[in-house]
Amino acid sequence: MNSAKRVKTKCLVPLALSWSHCGVDFRVTPWPEVRFERRYGDEWIPLHPSEDVLASAAQACGAVAWRPYLEFVAPEAREFLLKFTYGRMEALQIAARCPALLDELAAAPALTSFVAAHATLRGLGAPHWGEIAAVYDRSGIFGMLEWLGLPASRQTLAILRNIVEPDIPKRLLEPLRSMLWDPTSLFALQRMPAITDRELARACNALAARAPHNGGSITKNALVGGSRRRKLGSLETTGRNPFRLRRKSSGQLQQQHPAVMTVNDLTTEGPRKARVEIIPLIDVVFFLLATFVLFTLSLTKIMSLDTPLPKSGQPLGGEDTTAYVQATDGGMYYWKVGRAGSAELISARELEPRYIEYRAHTAEPKVFVRGDGKAKFGPAIFAMDEARKAESDKFRSRRRSARRGIRAARGAGARAEARRDCVQGAD
Repeated sequence: MNSAKRVKTKCLVPLALSWSHCGVDFRVTPWPEVRFERRYGDEWIPLHPSEDVLASAAQACGAVAWRPYLEFVAPEAREFLLKFTYGRMEALQIAARCPALLDELAAAPALTSFVAAHATLRGLGAPHWGEIAAVYDRSGIFGMLEWLGLPASRQTLAILRNIVEPDIPKRLLEPLRSMLWDPTSLFALQRMPAITDRELARACNALAARAPHNGGSITKNALVGGSRRRKLGSLETTGRNPFRLRRKSSGQLQQQHPAVMTVNDLTTEGPRKARVEIIPLIDVVFFLLATFVLFTLSLTKIMSLDTPLPKSGQPLGGEDTTAYVQATDGGMYYWKVGRAGSAELISARELEPRYIEYRAHTAEPKVFVRGDGKAKFGPAIFAMDEARKAESDKFRSRRRSARRGIRAARGAGARAEARRDCVQGAD
């Protein structure tokens, strides 16, 4: 009898993934829309799926139902979804709503269960995918851990990466979060290279069993010690199994889940290393420095001498006997004795007799040589040389452009008036 060969056919049209829960049909639309809908008559109504609906989807949709749906999913998202078995529907929802988290969740797949159950862990009525994307965009993966109530540390990420099966049962999420806040449990989980569901369940049950006695933390005696020991992965337990749940009088199991780490969690038994906190020391040093500066300023007396400043008054009296010699551009010179004296136009030959006469009639001779705007430097040098010949050791030179030009006018009277204006403008 010849066996019929099955021919594998590839689906060319995106298909929706459908299932039934309590007699109601549900479906999820193809990628990348990924919208969960409920059938109402002949119409499909979008909704937020509950945990029961997603649990029914995990039971109804197997590998055969997922295969045609994953053919139209992006390769990165498909590789991420194939890591899950029962929580694939929650992982699909996270990959579609928060694509920025895909790389972080691919490195630590166990974190997907916490993100999918964020509404239950935070006590919200409905999922807040927009808030998750905003928190990750603002603070990164450590801000996401803090938002989920987990310790924002690299140790937390390392423990989540060591969990073998990323499909963490929802009943273990809250105990696992409490264990990550417990120092002893955290160190014990760090020493385990691979954490299975069985070991994780036993550790969570041990935390719940020791909660009534230790205020919500597992002590060192609960994990290591006793007369009879046996290995559980990298955890050691006593002869009296600490992972066994306590029983009530009615025979039911008693389990308590501490939510957050308390002060009692830090007071665990065993050797503790000394720590030096540098931040309080910095505050103390700055306080002492400020006190020293203020105390020093109060002891120092600032003393100063009053400096008498000059005051304005009447100019000193006395007759000006300085000889003013001004060179012109034509080789002529203006001779004047004193600021109030009248200027005379003389030639270069008349300079030496004027100097000799001025030297003979003046007790303290002073010569001030200057030139107008168009005068050359040679005539000014000649005037200074003649003054040195006449032994007038006190003389000054100055070249300044006249503010008023000599106006050409006819007659000697007009030229004399122009020369007077030029001399006054130079002063």
